[in-house]
Order: sequence, then structure tokens, then C-alpha cells
Amino acid sequence: MDSAPLRSEHANKYLGGYAAVVPGDPDSSHLLHKVTASAAKERMPPPKTGKQLTAGQVQVLRAWIQQGARWRRHWSLVPPTRPALPAGKPVRAQRWPRNAVDTFVLAQLQERGLDPAPQASRRTLIRRLSFDLTGLPPSPEEVEAFIKDQAPGSYERVVDRLFASPHYGERMAMVWLDAARYSDTDGFQADATRSNWPWRDWVIDAYNRNLPFDQFAIEQFAGDLLPDARPDQILATCFHRNHMTNGEGGRHPEESRVDYVIDRVNTTGTVFLGMTAGCAQCHDHKYDSLSQRDYYRLSAFFNSIDEDGRAGSGAKPFLTYKSPLVRAGTASSQAWSKNRAAALQTVEAQALTRFDSWLREQAEAVAAGGHRSWIPAAAADIRTTHGSRIRQREDLSFEVRGPNPRHDDYILQIRPKLPRVTGLRLRLLPHRLKGKSGWSLAEDGHAILTNLKVSVIKRGQQQVREITVRSAVADYQKRKSGDKSYGAVRDVLDDDPRTGWSTQGSKTDTERIAVFGFAEPVVLAETETISVELRHRSLRGNSNIRNFRLEWTQELGPAVQAVGATPLERLSAARGEIARLDKATNQALRSQFLAGDPQVLAARDDRRLAKQRLNRYRSSEKGVKVMVLKERKKPRSTFVLERGSFEHRGPEVTAGAPEQWGRWPREAPVNRLGLAQWLVDGRHPLTARVAANRYWLMLFGDGLVRTPEDFGVQGSPPTHPKLLDWLATEFVDSGWDVKRLLKLIVMSSTYRQSSDVSKELLERDPENRWLARANRFRLPAWMIRDSALATSGLLNRRLGGPPAYPYQPSGVWASYTMGRFHYQHSVGDDLYRRSVYTFWRRLVAPTAMFDASKRRACQIRVIRTNTPLHALTLLNDTTFVEAARVLAGRVMRSHPREADRISALVEHALGRPPTAEEFGHLVEQVRAIQAHYAADPGAAHRLLGVGETPRATGSEATDHAAFTVLASTLLNLDEAISRG
Repeated sequence: MDSAPLRSEHANKYLGGYAAVVPGDPDSSHLLHKVTASAAKERMPPPKTGKQLTAGQVQVLRAWIQQGARWRRHWSLVPPTRPALPAGKPVRAQRWPRNAVDTFVLAQLQERGLDPAPQASRRTLIRRLSFDLTGLPPSPEEVEAFIKDQAPGSYERVVDRLFASPHYGERMAMVWLDAARYSDTDGFQADATRSNWPWRDWVIDAYNRNLPFDQFAIEQFAGDLLPDARPDQILATCFHRNHMTNGEGGRHPEESRVDYVIDRVNTTGTVFLGMTAGCAQCHDHKYDSLSQRDYYRLSAFFNSIDEDGRAGSGAKPFLTYKSPLVRAGTASSQAWSKNRAAALQTVEAQALTRFDSWLREQAEAVAAGGHRSWIPAAAADIRTTHGSRIRQREDLSFEVRGPNPRHDDYILQIRPKLPRVTGLRLRLLPHRLKGKSGWSLAEDGHAILTNLKVSVIKRGQQQVREITVRSAVADYQKRKSGDKSYGAVRDVLDDDPRTGWSTQGSKTDTERIAVFGFAEPVVLAETETISVELRHRSLRGNSNIRNFRLEWTQELGPAVQAVGATPLERLSAARGEIARLDKATNQALRSQFLAGDPQVLAARDDRRLAKQRLNRYRSSEKGVKVMVLKERKKPRSTFVLERGSFEHRGPEVTAGAPEQWGRWPREAPVNRLGLAQWLVDGRHPLTARVAANRYWLMLFGDGLVRTPEDFGVQGSPPTHPKLLDWLATEFVDSGWDVKRLLKLIVMSSTYRQSSDVSKELLERDPENRWLARANRFRLPAWMIRDSALATSGLLNRRLGGPPAYPYQPSGVWASYTMGRFHYQHSVGDDLYRRSVYTFWRRLVAPTAMFDASKRRACQIRVIRTNTPLHALTLLNDTTFVEAARVLAGRVMRSHPREADRISALVEHALGRPPTAEEFGHLVEQVRAIQAHYAADPGAAHRLLGVGETPRATGSEATDHAAFTVLASTLLNLDEAISRG
């Protein structure tokens, strides 16, 4: 180990000119004066901490200084050297050791008087390997083939097969995406959508083709600086553009730009160096050897990216990238779109056979004339938020009087006298004041409605049920050229006060009308009313509506999709004489009839979503804009930022890496490419150790260093330091071959151990620090979801392409995104894509992934949860219920006998047959559930209707429901969701 005299480089700045330690001279060493000071305000540690050095400890310090004050550098900053394999006594009965990994582990075990655990069963091993290397469970056929293949090398053949699987890259990428803080949105308040997903596919491909880790790092740091850089190498630099971007209006762009630079330094420190570099942003690191000056020298490598701190479409630089992986998704989307179009045509044709009789009924109902589709209603309660006074006139219109605040919200509770409510019509009524007409008291008389909220309120309850407004049309919504924020009526459906419906540009002496159609008809209970909020929060202000009318309808289709006479009003005007109707009215009535048919509505929704999916893929095929790195033509100067503030510049610094963290390679350029070469230089003390530790963590559940993000003084020392150094040097010597390193680990006896543990061993080593057994832990939430889909047969195994949107509870995004983004789950096979492709919103991560990183900053520590909410999700979330239903259906079709069905479900879910005792319990459960659903057939049909996958015919509903519950039970067993 290297050693050197301790020096105080900052003695004058911090110690008033005193040297902390003067080697060989204890009396001149300020450190000794501080720990022995009699005055409380001088003594260290401060008395208020309750800590004080003993006389013996002070004497050790004195002796150390007297002897020259030589000290060893922290273990992680000493470049690893390949240690000799320890001599130990082999465990022949258990085939220990199989390779060098076992040699180091066995030496630690024998030193502590511990024996390794026996090898796990072959069923456990193939299940463990499959989850660890692909994130997916083995099929029953793969399990049985492995059990039957007892020939030498069978285990290794499984390992090689899993490494060759394209799903290996997906599994590895999921961990890297957390570290790289990858997301499909910008973050912060706006959280706008971005299209960096081709970089995610680059990561998957890099792992699948086993790109050496040094090249993997170099391309992500500086792919754009490589000679004759290919588009995919430039794409790789998106790694350092995955940070959040802030597009808030009051944010200083330079402050944001500096934040992005700082994020890259901190991410580099965590992911590659395992050091808490961010602590030095505001001051010298208090624990590790990183000064603030060194921190900003590191930041200089990223300070000249050609960016200006903007977000969204302004977050340059971009690369327009055409992903070859989109084509398969386009083909699948085309097939699905044709399928949905054909289904819609069939459903509409069936419905139209009933149109003539419906039309005759409507004609008889309106034959007397005077039919009104829109009906006003009396308000049960009227409130405002800023003092305006509203009264309802005899004609049920509303008159606003009193103060004219800059902003005000009107809140009206109304119970329309209709059996159902399908839409709302808002009529702005002009008034005359001081010779001028208009809809507000603004100088120009124009009104601006920024938001409309419609909800159902139940008497005696605090919670409200929001009514989703699907369509919004108006008789006028021209945008004023000088104010692009206000104009479109649909903008009132979000929560953003910067947009909304404006009357500006129209004449002020006529009515203005807006019509809002609900996504679904609303049927009110006796104790319910509808709440309507009209919000006036425009930046202009003083544009509150003064006189208006609210009207309601129970009609569907064109009635709530257009302004003007409704189809039934036109039929009424013709006195119900069908022969008098023109072609347009007849067609409108057909549209209204079809809009009232539930099957038609469902089929139209399917068709609409299928077209949207196809359009998205076609658009992606043309190329998407990915955020990448690119240097400015003129480099920026870099300064130390006092207290980390972008406004307070200190001394100017030049780019450079902390020498104590590794010497700069002699031939490396002083730029981002050189920084990457410095990181993956074979003599670097940290990078190989940090990477090897992270891969060990992935396979064992804990790292050899249990603080994977902190290899510094405050981090945990390695449990097996020689093994860590051996793995690090082996990794470098192999040419940074990731698959080779992982194979070395999974081929070891250490990895193959059983996770069974005795009470004695649990007491002696509760955290399994010495690896006398395998770790058993819950699978991450994303892997549990993928496992359920794979087990059921629903999993779409297509690689790459735009993000997918799995099932998610309605309304989850609304409160986080001010109503600007409404979640719509994917359709067709996109709904069952792997979790690595799930659309990731930073403000609210995918709801089923309880232990996932928010991806607002890099995260490499594994978080595991056993929250009851997760258990409820696994039993009730649509994905898991549908998976259980589909799995039950598959097993029932292939196994006619009840006993065979039960055994097959257990083998699919757990990878093994049931024991005799388990089988007995499962038979009892099936019989009990069958009796339950026989008594309540409706519940069985409701259960079998969960999810988008059509139910296959041929099985009786009661039996199918019973086996669905059984499949759900098995998929939720601890054994099914744990890595054994």
C-alpha cells in the first residue's frame, strides 16, 4: 500500500496559519492542541456531541505524529493489484472451490468456522439463473429439460443459452436506466414528454452484443468526439442528457444549464467512481479527498456542451435518429388497426339493423314540435373564491355582480332534471355597460375562461368524482395574433392558467357558445349533484364572465359534439316527418343512434386507439429527436462557484481530474474523450471495482461493498476485499468483458448455494456477509410484472421501439400534471411489452413499480419493498388479474382433468409440482371458489371480463373464474415473487 506524510494544504485558510500536523513534532501540531484543549469552545470534538478522546487515544495520536505521521491512503484509492489465491482446505463433498471466486469466499468462511451451504436444487438453479440473467422465469419445458439433462456441462449450457437471449440485454438495461436517470419526460412542474427512447434501445443492444465496458463508457461520455463518429455512437452520449430539464417560465436559463453540468459530474461520481462527488459542489468534501476546486475542474469537461439551459424543444443539441427497431412495431400496429376497423364495421352493421325502429320512436316523441335538447337547471349552491356575487335569474341564467376582482372562480352545484347527463353547454350572454357591450368588465369587453372542472359531489362526503370531458367545441375560438396563449376552447380542460378559451377577436354584442361532451353518461344518485367550476385565472386578468347560462343534455353523438341545432331538434322542426329530413340530418340521426350503442362506442374507441398507435409508430419511423452531446465551437470558461451558486463565481479553473482518484493517461486528450479514457484506464483505482461490485450486487442482492454509491471514507469497507480486487483486475484483464465476468460469478459454487438457513447460521451471520448461503430476496416490481406476463403467455417479446403504456389507475397523472396529460393505456400487444419499455413520467413513476427509482437523479442502490400496497396491487391490478385469467384459460384448454390443471398451474407459477399436502389444499380451494361463483354467476363473468384480452370460448364461466382465482393465488405466493 502507498503511504505518504499527511499535509494540510489549506492550513492558512481554515486554521489561522497553524499546521494541523507537523510530522515528528506533536507540540507544533494544531490537531493535538484541539483534542486536548481545556476550553469547551476550542475542544474537538465539541462537548455538546457527548464524545471525547480518551487519554490513551490522545497518546496514540501523539506517538503517530512523533513517528512521522505516515498514513495509508483509503483502500479504494489504491489501484487494485491481483491478489494471490488463498490456500484453503477444499470441500470435496460440495465441489468447493469451482473457481477463484470460491477460493476467496471459502477462505473467509473457514476463517470464521463456517461451512458453505449445499448446492440448491436444479429447479431452483434454473429459476435463479433465468431471473438473474434475463429477468424472466423459465418455462415448465425448460425446467424439465434441465432436470433431465444430467450430463456434464448442462449447467453451463443453460448459462450460455441465457446470455445469448435478447432478453439478457433488456434485463441488464433496466438497472442501467436507473443509474442513468432515464425517463420519457423532462421533470419539474411542466414534465413535458421527450423522445430519448432510442438511447434505451442502444443500451439493450450494447449489452446483447457484449460491448466491452470501457467502450460502453467511452461512447456514452464522448461518442461524438470519436473519429468519424457513427450516428449510434453519437446517440450513446444521451447518457449525459438524461437529466431533468427545467422549462418553468421564471427560471433563469443559465442556472438551469449549470444544474445540468453539475448533474453530469454527480452522476459520473456515483455511477463510475462510487464517490459522493456532489458534496464538493459548495465546499471541500468534508470526508473524502475532493476539493471544491477539483470538483469544478471535473465540471469543466461538461461545461462547453452546446446547450443554453432551455427545456423541451429548446433543449439542444439534438440528433434526429431513425431506429431500425420501429418497423416491427409498425407492422404489428397495422395488423391491429385492420383488425379493429373490421370489428367496428361488423358491430356498426349489426347495430344499424335496429336504426329504423329507433328513428320511428324518436319521430313519435318529437312530432308535436318544440323539442329542446339543452335544458337549464336551478343551482342548489353558488360560491365564488374572490368576492363576486352571483344570482340566478328567473330564466335560470346567471348574473354576476359586485366586485370585479382580477381573478375569480365560480363554483355552482346543480342537479339537472334528466335521467342521465351527457354534456354541458355554456352560453356567454353579452351585457351593456356605459354604452359598451361585452362578456366581462375588461376594457375590450372580452372574457377569458382558463379552466372548466366538472365533478359529482355526494352529500356528506368530502371526496368528489371527476367527470371526464372528452370533447369541447365552440362557435368562436380564433386565436388573437398577439396572444397565443388564449383562444382554443379545448384548453380549458387542463389545469394550466396560461391557456384557455378567449372571445378576443369576435364581436361583443352576440352570444358565444361552447359545448362540452362527457366521456361517459353521468347518472346521479338521489344524494348527488354536479359541481361546475368556471375558473378565470388568466395572466391578463380582469376577464371574468359576467352573464352566462349553463344547459344540460341527455343526448349523445352530434348533440354534444357540435354547436347548433341537434339532430333531434331538427327532427322536431320537421314535426317528426322522416320523409322531410335532408340527407345531412338523416346522417346525424344515424350518428346519434350509433353513439348510444355501448358495443359501437367500445368498438369505436378501440379503432381510435388503434389508429393512434399506428400513427405513433409511423411518426417514429421517420426519426425522432434525441438529446445528445455536442461541443460548442467556442469553449466556455469554468469557475469555482461559491456555495454552488451560478451567480457567484470564484477563481477560474481548467479541466482536469483529481489525481488522487487516478492519474491521467499520458496520451489522453484533455476533453470528455480523455475523461472517459481516464475512467477506464486499467490503473484507475475505482472504476473496475465499482462496476464489479455492482454486478455482484445484481446477482447476490448485496454488494461486496454494501454502499455501492459510496466507496469513500463514510462508505462500508468490502466484506471480501481480496475478492473484490481479484474481480476488478480480472475484469480489466479480460478486456472489460461483462458477460465473462458475470459467467465467472454464476459458475461458482458460491452462487449455486441453497438459500436455506439454519437458526444458528442466521444468528451468527444474519446479513449473510460471509456468503455461507445464497441470498433469498423479493424480485423487483418490474420483474414481478414481467414474470406474470411471461407465465401467462401474454408477454410481447418484441425488442425496442417507442415506450408502451401498461394498465394504470385512471386519474393518477391528473393531479401531478395540471390536467395537461391524460393517461391512456396501450392497445393490442403493446399493452404486454416488457417493463423496460414502460413510459416513465418523472412526476409519477409507473404505479405498479413500488420499489423503482423516480429517475430524477441517478440511483444504483437496490430498494426492496414488502409494503401491503404492493400485495394489494399484485392481487387486484388489471395486469395481474388478467395474467391469472389468461393463464387459467391456457391450462384449462390443455388439461381436461381438474387434478392435471391444478398441477400445471403450480408448475407454471412456481417451476415445480405441488406436494401432496399442497395439492389437497388447492383442491379444497378450487371447490370452495366454484361453489361461490355457482351462487353468483355475475361475479364470475365480471372477473373474466378484466383486461383487454378476449376470453377464449369453450370453458364454463364458473370453472374458469375458480381457476383464475387459484392462478392469482399461486402467482402471489412468496415463492413466486422471490428469487430463491
